[in-house]
Amino acid sequence: MASDPGTGRPSPVARLAAALAAAGASPTPRELAELLWMAARLAPPDRPEETPSGAVASGGPAGEGAAGGEGAAAGEGASVPEENGAAGPAQPEPSHRTPDPSPEAPEATGPTPGRVPLSLPAPRSPHHRPDHPGGGGSPLLAPAPPMLPHPLALQRALRPLKREVPSAHGRVLDERATADRIARLGAHPDVWFPVLRPAPDRWLRLNLVHDTGPTMPVWRPLVAELHAALAQSGIFRTVGLHPATPDGRARQVPVLDDGRTVTLVLSDCMGPQWRPGEAGDRWYRTLRHWARHMPLAVVQPLPEHLWPTTALPAEPGLLTAPSTAAPSATLAFTPYDPAPAPASEQALPVPVLEPGAPWLAHWAALVADPGGARTPGAVAWLPPAPAPPAEPAPDLASSSPEDLVLRFRATASPEAFRLAGHLALAVPSVPVMRLVQRALDRDPRPQHLAEVILSGMLISVPGPPGSYAFRPGVRELLLRSLPRTARGRTREFLARVGGLIDERAGLAAGEFRAETSGGQGDAPGTAFATVSEETVRRLGGEGAPPERLIGGRYRPTGLRGIRHAACGRP
Repeated sequence: MASDPGTGRPSPVARLAAALAAAGASPTPRELAELLWMAARLAPPDRPEETPSGAVASGGPAGEGAAGGEGAAAGEGASVPEENGAAGPAQPEPSHRTPDPSPEAPEATGPTPGRVPLSLPAPRSPHHRPDHPGGGGSPLLAPAPPMLPHPLALQRALRPLKREVPSAHGRVLDERATADRIARLGAHPDVWFPVLRPAPDRWLRLNLVHDTGPTMPVWRPLVAELHAALAQSGIFRTVGLHPATPDGRARQVPVLDDGRTVTLVLSDCMGPQWRPGEAGDRWYRTLRHWARHMPLAVVQPLPEHLWPTTALPAEPGLLTAPSTAAPSATLAFTPYDPAPAPASEQALPVPVLEPGAPWLAHWAALVADPGGARTPGAVAWLPPAPAPPAEPAPDLASSSPEDLVLRFRATASPEAFRLAGHLALAVPSVPVMRLVQRALDRDPRPQHLAEVILSGMLISVPGPPGSYAFRPGVRELLLRSLPRTARGRTREFLARVGGLIDERAGLAAGEFRAETSGGQGDAPGTAFATVSEETVRRLGGEGAPPERLIGGRYRPTGLRGIRHAACGRP
């Protein structure tokens, strides 16, 4: 049994013993017998069929294996052809190679079997009839991934503000004090008087003011998600949501200098109320009034490196509060820059935050600090009136596609540039951008989405808020920035995007309108995702007949009782 006859190689038993000895284990004869008994009763592994005499064996030299791997990578499902003759590295036939996709357009592939393409509905004309859908497919209301990353982390960041103070109005019974008074006075039960004390109450109330200017519709989901996260945190007494209109008005915002009210303004600081004019003067007077009476901060959805392009640029530094919940106008600020730009004597400091947990954690620590601590943050100076822009905005309409893409690549983050390249495979609409971003990154951030929207490579088109299209020539240049493998896997990419809709279909509310491709007249590249047929049914599209759908999931019970009741019998 030392070796197999005719081969000269050690037998399996000898190889097993050698392996055990090399591992430092010395099995007893009984243990070795048990291993052999178990091996004889285990199902043998599937072995490949016998290789013909003229074919290349699968266990050949490393060069042959490498050739086979390249052939498999070149085309899915492609196998190495057999060659009769001398043995050598097998080369796939030219007809089996996948042609390189054109750098100007993604690979034209049909939908995956069992997957339904989704596209955005065409803009409705004034003569549109509700009973005639625009694209010939089934209309759907599709969900989108959340825009606010990690709401639980954001809620945990605000824990320094979770305090209880005596209520000014509510009272509760103090049982111990009441019993002590009764025992001390020895009064008759008819004249027992309860002892009341102030009820515990949450410390702060929050005003969430959101900008409703012309550039803010794309951030409506962020406003709703931030409001829900703050209201569900259990930290604030009340969380009020108040709109700020482009004319510089913000009505019904309570302004109390009782040290128990804070205000957050969610804005990209690019609307008309942030520019010189009547609306700007009114809006700045309102902001300065808030800053003098309570803690005020601006939540900026744009990334920090784009803040200098807005009407409220901010600089990083250290903030110091004189007391707990001190008004923003009383904050002391020390910039990190040793030679900062001089600020107006009448300008008031206002903290500026990104909608993320680290920024809100620093702001919460600043509000809760009793005084003296230095907290990192960013501050914008609020003058009595809006300042004119330092330099005119570049004329994007006259810029070439090459200049637009190169300018964006030089200033954008790697995540934003990668997102823009993959959007060239889909439709640059804000809901689709959120889906594509979630398919690419495990930790998507709204700041990267904002970089793409403000890149100048997009133009607004008719449709719902957030409808965009690439400027002429930009899509082709962005496609060239993608790896060849990404351009050639359009079908896989659409399935990944559609998988996000599959996960949330029936579980999350729909946010944007889509429709299944009608199958006729659809231009290539209009689909932004492919979803399962079950998802189409869940989202309200055409699917199986109702009787088959219900009959396949539910089984009627109690037919006998129903039949007797119909006949009038017990």
